[in-house]
Amino acid sequence: CTRCGADFDDIITAYGIDQQSYTIEPTCTASGAVVTACARCEEVFTFRPLAALQHDYVGTVKEPNCTDAGYTTYVCSHCRNTYIDNNVPALGHDYTAETTAPTCIQAGYTYYHCERCAYVYYGMFHEAAGHSFCSATVNPTSVKMGYTYYKCTSCGYAYYGNIKAPTGPTSVIAECPDYVEVGKTIKITTDLTPSGIVDRISFLCSNTKIAAVSANGTIKGKSVGTVKIKCYVSNGKYKMLTVKVKTPSTQIKNLLSVATGRLKVTWEQVNYADGYCVQYATDKSFKKNRVTKFIAGKKNVSAIYRGLKSGTRYYVRVCAYKTVGGQKSLSNWSKVKYIKIK
Repeated sequence: CTRCGADFDDIITAYGIDQQSYTIEPTCTASGAVVTACARCEEVFTFRPLAALQHDYVGTVKEPNCTDAGYTTYVCSHCRNTYIDNNVPALGHDYTAETTAPTCIQAGYTYYHCERCAYVYYGMFHEAAGHSFCSATVNPTSVKMGYTYYKCTSCGYAYYGNIKAPTGPTSVIAECPDYVEVGKTIKITTDLTPSGIVDRISFLCSNTKIAAVSANGTIKGKSVGTVKIKCYVSNGKYKMLTVKVKTPSTQIKNLLSVATGRLKVTWEQVNYADGYCVQYATDKSFKKNRVTKFIAGKKNVSAIYRGLKSGTRYYVRVCAYKTVGGQKSLSNWSKVKYIKIK
């Protein structure tokens, strides 16, 4: 007692044995046992050992291939313990080779193919050989172009190079009248040799104040003088023409024997002219009894002449003139007319 210190014993009876049996299962590497013991105090009454089971391995084989080794994997069916054995080296590739020879424009190579695993690669490269050309040259003619024909003796590839234009005409043929009157036109006729060749013919006048020439070869007189017309083609061949530009001509309008021994001549006016020239004679070749008279002024288009022989036939012609550099530039003569004088 906590107050007086008295004590006494309280007797508790024993629980008794609670006997039970259990088994400790053996493993692949450790033994087991069947045990009988008290569940309360763990006092063992019987102990019967059980032997270890030992590993029960099942092997799985991985075959070697070209790049990986082969081996066998062993797995215990009881505890799944694993180990690898029976290693076999990789087989390596078993190549077959196909060689493609180089061509003129493509490289050559060897194609390697493994018969076991289908792995492929390209090796043994060789540069393209390049073309081996032979050539033949055709010179240009006047109508056909020239060229060099190249052909590869290895692969047959061919092409044309060194192209040259046709040489063009060997000469230019050009013709036209040797004169043209002011305000009038004449046409240049042209041709080329050899016959049948086609090329553009151009024209160039030496003095465009005296005459003009068009693209089609028409020459127009502009003032009295002489010009040169160059007729040329693209290869430089040309023909030079000389053309004189003359004062426009006039024509006789009327002849009258107005009185005994008198002759009146009337002609057409030429606006470009500075005057006119009248000739008469007793023969149509103007060699007998020829008389020449100049009349100044473009508007003076008639004249009367006295002292002619009565009963005689006279032949008459008229031309116009333009004064250039102090000199009279005459036109062509008019048509000749004649009359018998009273």
